[in-house]
Amino acid sequence: QKIMDPLADVEFVLFYDTDDETRLGRLLKRAETSGRTDDKKDVIMKRFKVFREQTMPIVQYYEKQDKVRMVDGQPAPEVVFTSTQEAIEPVISGQVLEANIRLLQAAHGGDWDTYSRLVDGSLITLDQEETFGLPVRGAQFHRKYFDAMEA
Repeated sequence: QKIMDPLADVEFVLFYDTDDETRLGRLLKRAETSGRTDDKKDVIMKRFKVFREQTMPIVQYYEKQDKVRMVDGQPAPEVVFTSTQEAIEPVISGQVLEANIRLLQAAHGGDWDTYSRLVDGSLITLDQEETFGLPVRGAQFHRKYFDAMEA
């Protein structure tokens, strides 16, 4: 709490629930191709100990706040991936919806500052009649409409 709360607004913690045996097996399998020097049983077991002592209290802290999204990490990686998508999809969908609502409110209300923070202007490139056939790059095309709203 003393470390995270002032630094970040934690919406949720994604936690993969697996036993030590499964984690150890996967890490040792990874060692066959990863080239990592720390993928050795003794080093891995030390990492597990550190995880239990230092990370689990943080997970438990957020679990008490109902902010932990638990994913069963035991099944095959493809199943875990699908479960991960299902766990985070509501949050991502909610953030996208919220951002779009804020974008529409800013556009409707003529709030250029908010609008320009929400839009990646580098993605906007137009070559239309309204620009006299000249390509307009960035958000300057949209700015024209905001300026017209103020007039």
